[in-house]
Amino acid sequence: MNVARRDEDARQNDDRTPPLLRLRLFGGFRAERDGGPGLPGRWPRPSARTLVKLLAVVPGHSLHREQVQEICWPNATPQAAASSLRVALHAARHALEPEIAPRAASSYLLSDGTLLRLDPRRVRIDADEAERLSLAALAGTDGDGPPADPLVAALAAYDGELLPEDRYAPWAERRRAELAALRLRVLLALAERRLVDGAYEEASAAAGQVLAETPAEERAHQLLMTASLEQGLRARAVHQYERCRAALAGELGIAPAPETERLRRLAVRADPGPRARPRTGAGADAGAGAGSRAGAGVGAGVGAGVGETILPSAVRTLASGTLHGRDALLRTVVTATGHPVLLLVGEAGIGKTRLAAQAARRLAGSGATVLWGAAHEAEGPTPYGPFVEALDGWLARRPRSDRTRIGTLCPELVPLLPSLDRPAGGAPRRPAGAADDGEARARLFHGVERLLTEIGGDGGLVVVLDDLHAADAGTHHLLARLARRFAAAGDGSRCRFLVTLRDDEPLPEADRLRVDGLVRAGLAARLAVPPLSRRDALALVREARAPLGRGTGDREAEREFDRVWRLSLGNPLFTVELARAGAADGDASTMDRGGDERGDDERGDAPEGVRQLVARRLLRLDPRARRMAEVVAAAGGTAPLAEVLDIARTGVHPPLPPAEATAALEEAVAASLLTERQVTVAGRNVTGLAFRHPLLRLTCYGLLTRLRRLGLHAAWSDALLRHRPDDVDALAWHLLRAEDPRASEYLRRAAERAAALYANEDADAYYRRLTPLVAADPARAAEVGLDHGALLQRMSRVEDATGVLYAALDAADRAGAGSTAVAVTARLAEALIRA
Repeated sequence: MNVARRDEDARQNDDRTPPLLRLRLFGGFRAERDGGPGLPGRWPRPSARTLVKLLAVVPGHSLHREQVQEICWPNATPQAAASSLRVALHAARHALEPEIAPRAASSYLLSDGTLLRLDPRRVRIDADEAERLSLAALAGTDGDGPPADPLVAALAAYDGELLPEDRYAPWAERRRAELAALRLRVLLALAERRLVDGAYEEASAAAGQVLAETPAEERAHQLLMTASLEQGLRARAVHQYERCRAALAGELGIAPAPETERLRRLAVRADPGPRARPRTGAGADAGAGAGSRAGAGVGAGVGAGVGETILPSAVRTLASGTLHGRDALLRTVVTATGHPVLLLVGEAGIGKTRLAAQAARRLAGSGATVLWGAAHEAEGPTPYGPFVEALDGWLARRPRSDRTRIGTLCPELVPLLPSLDRPAGGAPRRPAGAADDGEARARLFHGVERLLTEIGGDGGLVVVLDDLHAADAGTHHLLARLARRFAAAGDGSRCRFLVTLRDDEPLPEADRLRVDGLVRAGLAARLAVPPLSRRDALALVREARAPLGRGTGDREAEREFDRVWRLSLGNPLFTVELARAGAADGDASTMDRGGDERGDDERGDAPEGVRQLVARRLLRLDPRARRMAEVVAAAGGTAPLAEVLDIARTGVHPPLPPAEATAALEEAVAASLLTERQVTVAGRNVTGLAFRHPLLRLTCYGLLTRLRRLGLHAAWSDALLRHRPDDVDALAWHLLRAEDPRASEYLRRAAERAAALYANEDADAYYRRLTPLVAADPARAAEVGLDHGALLQRMSRVEDATGVLYAALDAADRAGAGSTAVAVTARLAEALIRA
């Protein structure tokens, strides 16, 4: 009976499982289900249909409600747009799931707070499937290239134009362009595979499809010429060359690549000689392939420069010394293949640039040519700055005749690269930013493409682009273009881009989308650069301190290293700066040895290098966000959100209401300055805020004026008295720094509490801070000295106890406190006996 009931329940649960929803984007939008009631042919509202299509084409199939409103109803007021979205969302849910009950959650179209998304478990989209099949087919290898069957299957998935009814809708442009570029890559790969297999007609048909969409795709022309030569049709090959030359000149204003010229020469020779087929895949010639070629004659001018291993000065400087704790990561960078772009990602000072320099030096030792360019944050973004620095640095080492020849053959690069000589009688040089229209920029990009291909030669090319986060939008455009073109030509391993990028500062939205797009398309890979381990950080500290000749005892050195480790958290830059500052400042024993971040405030500001780095980040914040960061900095550790908002309302000038304060805090979090953490207050876990790194807090706190510090600590004291009156430790700390007379009372209470919990070191620190505050009151000084002496005796620090008790006895005599003097005398006698 029970078994039968369970089986029946299981069948009912299976029946309630919604069928799979399939969204068709190719050839026009359609929604179908694998079962259940049929879906209506006509949607009740066009806006509902648009909403589903929009979610189907955006990355992750998820959008914020405000983004949807801005895209679908750009001219409506926020209230009207929100109302329209609610109506469209309701209609879309009922169109996709007609049987849905009133007020029931949709099985397909989910609402997670402010986000709208399609459920990936129950929704399948044909465009995603086409992308998956294409990337899998391109990744496969068999002989000289990917096998044909997966490529054919991938092409079959592109069943028509993507959303032809929305051909001019801006929100569909990005997805349409991504899939179109991916389809062309598959077609080129299929043409190469058919060529390798000897199926020349099929290879020509695939290459012809590419040219039907992009007539200037030189790789497709090369494949058609090769197929003609393999069949002995030399006249057809020559005709294809003329079509190629006309298309390149008409659309891009450039000459055919050396590989294309080689095929033409084979076609016009009486004896074709060796087979015309070029190498394909990762081993293809640098000049053979769409987007990775040089203008005719450039190679003759460069000559001996191809494959040279002369290192840029940045590599020679940064690659010196030991790279602690990065051996495995370095091997990964050096051997990484499969993506034209490798992104080294991490926070400022984590060692991305040194890692890139070490990798570049190793790759140069293997015969690669290394170019190095950087975006310089202090100078502001310049047009294509990292590429200009990299290419111009290489050109500056070339003979004058080579630079003149390259300037003649690549005139579009003359305005960009100062080292290029303008040909005699040529047009005057224009500024680099003058090529701002689409056609001129395309020519510029193709010129950079040709020059990079020629520089690489047989040994390959490594282009290091340092600090991409500080580069202009044009640099991001150019990098994305080059990555796509080299990958489409199968030359991703011959020209590699090694890029360093911070993850602790947000990129502009457009640049972030381009970087994410490269990763999604399989053109770039992210490699996180982690902090050093404790052991590697200790090795770095010893290396940094050795030249300074610091000679301290083992215990003292270990204590100082603990502080360096606690503040740096394995960040190499912070570790070195702190180690050198500690060695220069002298004996660590003179410093406070408190165990949390608050004790570090008494040691002065952060090292100058760290201070400058953090100060630049703070200055980029909105003034309100900077004020809120200062409030958190004064907290000394993790600050409960409710208390921070309380201080924003009462303790900053001008006061910030909760909404403005929250927005300011969100900006500081988005800038990777602050982070959200859970903090326990009165036995409850609540949301708190803290700096992402202790040195960020210390620097922010160090930049405050004395008056500003006093005011913030006073505000924190008042907030704590309202929210946590029993937190005597925090109150003592803030009242002391606010120079509030109440500090002595709370210091004594904190000391007594610590002693009761046998936290003797903490109690000792509190008594040492309390002693100078009560010195003007002999009676209180005697009482504090008596308690402090007893604590020191318990800690077996008899000599220290004796000194404290003698001072307490003197204070009791001056106050005329006989009973206190008797108690101190008894405690002193006990200490002397033990001593």
